[in-house]
Amino acid sequence: MRAYINDEPVKIKTNSLSIEDEINHRSSASFSVRDYDNVYDFYKGNRVEIEDDGNLVFAGFIEEADKTPIGQGNQFFHQIVCTDLHYLADKRIVFLAAENRTAGAIAADVVDRFLEEEGVIRANKFIADYENELISDYENVVISELKRPDIDDGPVIEKFQANYVPATQVLDALAEQANFWWKIDYKGNF
Repeated sequence: MRAYINDEPVKIKTNSLSIEDEINHRSSASFSVRDYDNVYDFYKGNRVEIEDDGNLVFAGFIEEADKTPIGQGNQFFHQIVCTDLHYLADKRIVFLAAENRTAGAIAADVVDRFLEEEGVIRANKFIADYENELISDYENVVISELKRPDIDDGPVIEKFQANYVPATQVLDALAEQANFWWKIDYKGNF
């Protein structure tokens, strides 16, 4: 296993890594880093990626970082607790009103208007942009390899309003009304 914090490699202490990933729950990770020369300072909000043999198995942000001295030298252990990319939806404030739209259309609007700036995308929006030639940097992309399920429509919601609340709260309310669940995966796909 290999971890990166703010794109810098750090060595995970043996047997300290724990990753929790369940549907309808936030994913989390925790691990320890040994700091032999007191060179690391980790903070809430630092970006974290964890790979296993080059495959991304977790991406998120530090939620807690505790630094503990080892003996009387200049060495420390850092205990890192991370939350997944839902953090991006936590920090974005949404304001919108909709009438007679499907829950999926409202959720897509939230992603496109408020979360895309954070790097969260809908796969089919990328495909639609490519097919409309809005993405010119991807000349050799095979569209069939990119297609993934987009947001399901769900029921039509007569009236929906969000007045300056976190995107997480909006998406949770839509999911509850539609009896669906939502997730931002480790690559930033909604």
